Amino acid sequence: MRILIFMILLLSSPYVWAEAYCGLRDPVAMISKLYPNYQSYRSIVRTIDAQTRIKVSEKLPGMPLHFGELGRHTLYVIEAKGITQGFVHVRSEQTRWGLVEIAWAIDLDMKIIDFQFQRCRHSDRKHLETSIAKSVFQGKSLNDLMLLYDFNNNKPNSSYYEQVKHQGDLSDSVLKCAMKTLLVTQIVWQKELDSINQSLVNKAP
Repeated sequence: MRILIFMILLLSSPYVWAEAYCGLRDPVAMISKLYPNYQSYRSIVRTIDAQTRIKVSEKLPGMPLHFGELGRHTLYVIEAKGITQGFVHVRSEQTRWGLVEIAWAIDLDMKIIDFQFQRCRHSDRKHLETSIAKSVFQGKSLNDLMLLYDFNNNKPNSSYYEQVKHQGDLSDSVLKCAMKTLLVTQIVWQKELDSINQSLVNKAP
């Protein structure tokens, strides 16, 4: 009986299933929303390990990856007419309303194009999906987003709240998720990003 109870508790833990949340559940539907003109995509699976966690904590102090985020994750490379248009990477954050999963569209310069919630039961979701809120992230690089965060007090600064027109744990989580997504993508898939950018240079007239 004790073993059975232990197994039930273990399998119900969100950390056990963290790896399942690293990918798109319906890639075609989600990618179509983020890249309406896409024609194909391919997946590159890599492992986010303890070294990645250390690098993230160094670049983003106070925002380390929790151990449930370690494991195999997927980067989706989006293409049209045989040319890479950008990437999609799914990351998750914990809020008081539970786990939030966000699919981020990223351009070749590692800037945010758009995002879509894949899983979110938070009551503030509708506001974060408005064009006003999304515009705060669109076209932003990691360094741009870091300017919106107060690392001394481990929270977004007043400028962020003024721009996003919302203050609460979901807006905080979306900003943290955006920064982690860009940083992790650059750390874990750097070789692939370099290869893709070099191939585009070679194809240029």
